Amino acid sequence: FAVRYEIAEDQAAYYIPTFLATALLVVLGIAALLSRIPPDRIALRNTAIAAAIVGGVVLTAHNVHERARSGDGRAIESVENFLASAPRGALVFTPEWNLYAPVLAARAVDGKRPDLLVLDILLLRRGWYLDAFARRNPERYQEVKGAFDSYRAALAGWEERRPYDGDRLTKLLNGFTESLTRAAWNRGADVTWIGTMLREHLPRGCALVPSGIGYRVLDGQSAAAANVEDAPLSFSMALSALLPVEETFELKIRPLYVSMLAQRAMVELSKGRTREAVARNAIARQLNPADPLATEVAGDILAAGMRPSEAVDLYTEALRNGGDGARLGEKSRRALAAAAARPTFPKRP
Repeated sequence: FAVRYEIAEDQAAYYIPTFLATALLVVLGIAALLSRIPPDRIALRNTAIAAAIVGGVVLTAHNVHERARSGDGRAIESVENFLASAPRGALVFTPEWNLYAPVLAARAVDGKRPDLLVLDILLLRRGWYLDAFARRNPERYQEVKGAFDSYRAALAGWEERRPYDGDRLTKLLNGFTESLTRAAWNRGADVTWIGTMLREHLPRGCALVPSGIGYRVLDGQSAAAANVEDAPLSFSMALSALLPVEETFELKIRPLYVSMLAQRAMVELSKGRTREAVARNAIARQLNPADPLATEVAGDILAAGMRPSEAVDLYTEALRNGGDGARLGEKSRRALAAAAARPTFPKRP
């Protein structure tokens, strides 16, 4: 099953019990082979037992020496960054299972941040997950009871393979998540979205402000003008050159880090806080020097600092790395126009 499973980032979770079961079967197999040695062949039996023990010791020593994850704190660091991005008492949505899973463990096992309501937006398409939400959060359920019950009843039809209207089911899901958001706002709680943005699940007209590794979801554009503090984050593990390449982290978590840092830098730059913008974007470029958005923001910082020719060079680099051609072209034209408009003074005779 582990070998044939198609979702690559989930495979490691299945390899662990697979390896455990294989190790137990090896022990049982060795015991079965030893039992087949005739009782009068004592020397052969002792030799076989010694070989099995030596083999086990050698394999154990090899695995201990080769263990690549003993100092790998990327999952722990990701959890800390996730939780730091959510204000106290916040409702947090995420579609990123690779973040939600370790966060779920940290909260359920280690008891971290019990003040939060963290929901996997994709798991909300499953009845058992909805029922768990209602059972564990009765006050939140009462706030959205009408939207919840309507969606839960329609979802039961889909899960039980009865005829259903897919468009209606989607609208009911979106209405339920929107109700959760509005209920949080009504009681004065913050709403945070972490991961790939799915705007259809949020109220129309809401504003998104990058903070930490997520977006603060605000009620309207006027609220976005308010100052939203950034969250304290750590990237020591993400920046470590000593850790092995981990596909899930590289494909799912690192791009999220880079994107949110670059977007926060844009916010800081728009408010005239150039030093903060430079600091955020510098980390983004450390995490991925070739990222087109981080490179583009670096160009924006130079353009704002009246260094248009250097800004154009970075816009060109961002375009080569897959950046938005129309936007980068327009920024390059503005930078060149600004350079042409700068006053020049004749040299002294």
